[in-house]
Amino acid sequence: MRQSALILTGLSTDGESGEYEYKYWRHHVGPLTVMGFSTANATAEGGEAVAMAYLSYLAHHGATARQLATKLAVRFVSDSPPGVLIDRLAAAYLVSDTAIRPVLQRLFTSPEFAASAGLKTRRPYEDLVAGLRAVGMQPPAEGTDGLNLLTWVAGELGQPPLGWHPPDGYPDVTAAWASPSGALARWNVHTAIGDRWYDEDLVQPDVMEWTVPLPATYGARGPVRLPHGDGEGLADHPQGHLRLLQQGAHRPARRQPRGAAVAHRTARQPAARQPRIRDPMRTAR
Repeated sequence: MRQSALILTGLSTDGESGEYEYKYWRHHVGPLTVMGFSTANATAEGGEAVAMAYLSYLAHHGATARQLATKLAVRFVSDSPPGVLIDRLAAAYLVSDTAIRPVLQRLFTSPEFAASAGLKTRRPYEDLVAGLRAVGMQPPAEGTDGLNLLTWVAGELGQPPLGWHPPDGYPDVTAAWASPSGALARWNVHTAIGDRWYDEDLVQPDVMEWTVPLPATYGARGPVRLPHGDGEGLADHPQGHLRLLQQGAHRPARRQPRGAAVAHRTARQPAARQPRIRDPMRTAR
């Protein structure tokens, strides 16, 4: 580890722009050996070339090929992918001179990938994004309130962007995410999405856009008659029942038991709207 760190000394960034910069005066000089890589490392000015040669050595190493192949197979196939698949992917990586595209082509055309449906569990961040895509929600084109909201929700689910500090990244196996508390948190988020609790921070489609065209025979028995005046005329529309729901119309009162004397039959009054709760993750509904 120490020898490897000494090889990389001098590789830095510019303090103002943040772009890469090699600072030769910070490079260690002297012979170094890491596994099968050896260098005289005679001058500070030549230290950058030494570091690049070392990185190329690591990229072409068999252990690197197998590590990348394993991570890709775990990501797209299963938590415990077959060893033969990992061997094929690692070989493709080395034969293609570390190019990743041939490795992905070999992976996605493999019989193991074709049979992998249902073997992986979505991580919380992926589940959140999938739910938003299903109903067409997205952050506004301007501002950061929508992104801040989604970052907060992902954090409540346990997987905020860039929130895993070790260099190996978030776990990618079911055992790391499957738990009763995790399932409850996901249910709460999907309930909030379905109830449109995020409508102040996210762009959402009109509810009517979610409907499908009704068949030509719909309503052939005649127009639907509403028992009250709210939404008059909408019931004759093929999608009037949906528009009534969207506008807040309510069902009529239930009929009284047979034989009961009823002086007046009136529609049930709409219930008072409850205040919207902005924190679905911590509130029992």
